[in-house]
Amino acid sequence: MIGNEIIIINKDNCNYNHYLSSKIIEKYYNQINPLIIKYDNILQSLEDNNDDDNNDENDTNKNQHQQLNKEIIELIENKIGQQKEREQILIEKKSNLLIEINKLIQSLDLTPNKFEIDNEIQSDYNTLIQSTLLKTPKLLKQINHLNNFNINLKNVFIKLNNNNNNNNNNNNNNNNNKVYSELMKLYKELGIDLSDNKDTEYVSSSFIEIGISVSNKRIDEIENEIKKLQDIRNSIMDKINDSKSIALNLKNQLELESTIENNENNELNQILNKLKLNDDDDGDDCSKNKLEMKSLIQILYKIEGIIKTFELMKEKRLKQINNQINSIERDYQQLSIPLNDETRLNFKLKRNKLPPPSIPSLSLINLLTQESNHLTNLKKLKFKDSFQSKFKSLQSLWDQLCIPLNQRNLKDLLLNNNNNNDNNNNNDEIDYSNEINYYNIETLEIIDKEIKLLNELLDSMKSILNKVKRREWIKSEMKNFETSASDPSRFKGSSIRLLEEAKFRKTIAREYPILTTDLVKELAEWENQNQKSFLYFGNSYLELMNTEQDRPDFHLLHLKLVTKKDPENISDSPMVSYSSTTSSPTTTTTSSPTSSPTTSTINVQQQPQEQPQQTQQNIRPTTPTTPQRPTTPLSKKPSPLTKKPSSSSSSPSSSFTTSPTTPKIPTLSKASSSLNLSPTSVGNNSSSGGGGKIPSLSKTMSSVNLTTTTINSNPTVNKPTPSKKESPILITPSKPKSSPTTSSSSSSVNMTSKSPLTTTTTNKK
Repeated sequence: MIGNEIIIINKDNCNYNHYLSSKIIEKYYNQINPLIIKYDNILQSLEDNNDDDNNDENDTNKNQHQQLNKEIIELIENKIGQQKEREQILIEKKSNLLIEINKLIQSLDLTPNKFEIDNEIQSDYNTLIQSTLLKTPKLLKQINHLNNFNINLKNVFIKLNNNNNNNNNNNNNNNNNKVYSELMKLYKELGIDLSDNKDTEYVSSSFIEIGISVSNKRIDEIENEIKKLQDIRNSIMDKINDSKSIALNLKNQLELESTIENNENNELNQILNKLKLNDDDDGDDCSKNKLEMKSLIQILYKIEGIIKTFELMKEKRLKQINNQINSIERDYQQLSIPLNDETRLNFKLKRNKLPPPSIPSLSLINLLTQESNHLTNLKKLKFKDSFQSKFKSLQSLWDQLCIPLNQRNLKDLLLNNNNNNDNNNNNDEIDYSNEINYYNIETLEIIDKEIKLLNELLDSMKSILNKVKRREWIKSEMKNFETSASDPSRFKGSSIRLLEEAKFRKTIAREYPILTTDLVKELAEWENQNQKSFLYFGNSYLELMNTEQDRPDFHLLHLKLVTKKDPENISDSPMVSYSSTTSSPTTTTTSSPTSSPTTSTINVQQQPQEQPQQTQQNIRPTTPTTPQRPTTPLSKKPSPLTKKPSSSSSSPSSSFTTSPTTPKIPTLSKASSSLNLSPTSVGNNSSSGGGGKIPSLSKTMSSVNLTTTTINSNPTVNKPTPSKKESPILITPSKPKSSPTTSSSSSSVNMTSKSPLTTTTTNKK
């Protein structure tokens, strides 16, 4: 029947046989089996009463019956699986407890033999081991019993710790301390700082268990940690040994033991003493070094740093050896020393006995240095005269081209030339601070090349440069003249000097503006042609001309005479613009392009002969005092570019007539163009006859037009009496007299205020 088949399926297909021993399964089966039989009977009755029904309905009932059978089977299987999982969890828990108990017993070496000294502890332990509860088949009861056993076992451990022999306890503690000390030592050697490490609690406090200060439970873990640290230490020591070998090899190659004390060498010796790698180490020094060095990592880094220093030293020495060998070969060629020369052969024999150039031997460097010094002295004897001669030529060109002092550096010239030369690889090694290194062919060639370039530059600049120097000399002399013009004592000297000053004023008044105009044009053309600035002592002279503020004061080049009685006529106002007509209370001048110039006569009355000298208080200064200004670098006075005056005009005998009774004042003619000029003094009669002196009174003229003024002295002057006071200078306009005078005609070219230009032509009758 279907119901029997259901029972058979539940028994055979679900494999209930090995669960029948469980009372829970049996109870569950007894409860569900009647219900299945009842359900099967109902279905059977329905099939008997309805044989003629449609087969489709029977199929539906059969499917429902099978679905019910399937659901019941799945439900039972789920329940079985849940119970099985619970059973597995309990079994695993029991197994873990047993493992933990066995581990504790084995790690602490607990055996019944240790309890013979205490009958109470032995009895408790035997009772615990022989308990019948350990043989119960119930898992829950077994687990509970194991938990109790674990607690009781810990209590036994506590009693054992409290009642152990002191000697055994001390031995155990000593062993634990030894392992712990070894661990701390490895931490220190590897540079692990426990004060900052998060693992400090794990190392120090997590070992305290069940009343034991340092439990043996963690000994295995500590030993594993020690083994791991020892592997790391061995790896570091291998690297240290390799680095030590490299450092010692470099030390031997560099021959540091034979040299003066070396910091890296001393540090290496200290490290080797710390590691006890040297055979002759001292115990006291070693212990001292151990305190200075914290960890093996620091030792490794220190040795690597020393190796880098030794390698740099080696590279520097190899480069020095190579440079010296090349330098010696060049010196042999420059000195024309043949290969079979005795000195050269001896040097070759000595060099063959030493290590090759690939090894940075100190003895090889000393030999090369000695030979190089010997050849350098020979070069000095051969090239010194040529060098000094060429260097003097170079300095002369520097002076002619007005090159500033900070650019006259032969060392910089050689370094710049060598840096631009790709074929010379030893330029950085040449010490040009030593004079002896200049005596070679290379230096002479560089100087020759520079001399050639400067000569070409001088050829293109010479004409302009001469004008520049001439202009700067005029500026310098004009500044000196401005200073001397304000000194009243200048009239006490010879009249020849005053005439020379007058010539100087005329010369520079005519020459300076021409120079300035020509230079502006020529400098612009030169810079446009050469595509660079025309430099004068390191500065562009064209820009210097445009920005210069210290220019000659041409107000001092013109003489304006006023009387002492008219101080209000002396004006301190600055120059005014040019005008066609100017008037003065003392001098009237008119200008006309067609008519002849108006002539003004200045009558000067001489002082008595009995008063040969005047005090400085009676002399009124005619020009303001000008502070001394710095002069240009060229102090040498060049020859004037203008033609010198004739000797007749410069001779004092032709200009002055000296008489002890009737001194004469020479008749002077002066042509002035539209210039801003300053007055100067008029020469005095300094003959032995004791003629009177004429003070110089001058002030800035506002504007001067093309005018010809004739200064005539009174040919007949009464002999002055000693009792008379000093007579003022009387300036009165008068007509020309029949006495012989010197007239002059002048022409002027109007220029700007910055570049005045005057052209004067004097015709002597």
